Amino acid sequence: MPEYIISPKDLRIRQIIHSKEAQNDFTIPVIKCTIDTDIDEIKLLTELREAFHEDSYNIYTVSFLTESVLYNLEYIPKELAKKRYIEKILDFVYWQTYDKQSDGILIAVPSELSEDMLIDADIEILFESEKENKKVCFNCENNQYIQIYKALTKDSVMEIYMYLKDRLAQDECEY
Repeated sequence: MPEYIISPKDLRIRQIIHSKEAQNDFTIPVIKCTIDTDIDEIKLLTELREAFHEDSYNIYTVSFLTESVLYNLEYIPKELAKKRYIEKILDFVYWQTYDKQSDGILIAVPSELSEDMLIDADIEILFESEKENKKVCFNCENNQYIQIYKALTKDSVMEIYMYLKDRLAQDECEY
């Protein structure tokens, strides 16, 4: 009998810390979503992933929330959400997307972690709560687009997806 048990979180931390160094930069688009804590991150990510999937895109979806594993999202423990671990996280994501032959990466960063998680992305989306509304701010290269929604419903998430798909198809964002 082993003297200790390794928790799934500890195992994931070890996997990430000991990831082989990436051989290249990402050749697929990286979409970084910074999300306020009062927005349902899991619902948002699963709906965006489903929208990509319906169009036959294999989008690798990452979250720092523990419960993300219950929704088949890639889980990165919050303990690694520090500047010194960014390269190791990116190495891990690189090999995961390489193995899974992903078409893109969708990584969600809770707003309280965003200062430490300075990930180079082709498109950045900021999801904020403002009074009774949800503000969605897209940043791609030097272009910014802001959309205000009463709520982030399935229809509004589909609108967000269509905007993302359009930007990526027009190749306005380098990847």
